Amino acid sequence: MKRIRLCTILALCAKFSFALPNLAIPNLVYSPGVTNVGINNIDVRGALVKSGKFKVIEAPKGFNLATINTSDPGKQYDANQHHLSPESGHVSHDALIIDGLSYVLIGQVIATDNFDNTYQVPNTNSITATRTLSVTVSYKLLRLKDKASVAAFNINATGSQTAILKSGEIFRVNNPLILRETSQDLATKVMEQLVNYVDTSERSTQQESSFAPKVIVYDN
Repeated sequence: MKRIRLCTILALCAKFSFALPNLAIPNLVYSPGVTNVGINNIDVRGALVKSGKFKVIEAPKGFNLATINTSDPGKQYDANQHHLSPESGHVSHDALIIDGLSYVLIGQVIATDNFDNTYQVPNTNSITATRTLSVTVSYKLLRLKDKASVAAFNINATGSQTAILKSGEIFRVNNPLILRETSQDLATKVMEQLVNYVDTSERSTQQESSFAPKVIVYDN
């Protein structure tokens, strides 16, 4: 009986370890010419931790998204091309493969926009004013074991503030509020994309394992 329980525990541990791959999320970089509005990946990290699908860890030391070729992600982890050791001046072969790291999620901001909308409230001297921030981020999920880009998606996140103003009043924009709302919208949408990827991967793995021969252990 003990042997059966042990096998059950090991099976559950294997499933749990698959459901929690280690994921590093470096800071966002902004494309040349794109205004840095202060959006980063802080809320993305928090949302993925809460999702229970990933174990979010520190980005690899020396990881610099601004210097990598995102069109060919395999080159980013080529030990013959990457990361010089400060002590020897030679390439460190395991500089980015640390602590069982499974994935790196890289993100690049490719567009930002601020715009205002106003609307005259009928039969009044009031107007509705809205300031909206829009941020578009291109993400790639890199799997380290085979140096492959396993998922790629663009996220458009927005945040806004609306106020009803009387004639002559000035719209006092609360930029921190808009940034927080935009950051949270970005986090929600990124989490949905990655959780969907993990769930799809789990279903694929379960289907493959269903064809494996079943081993029954009897307790003597």
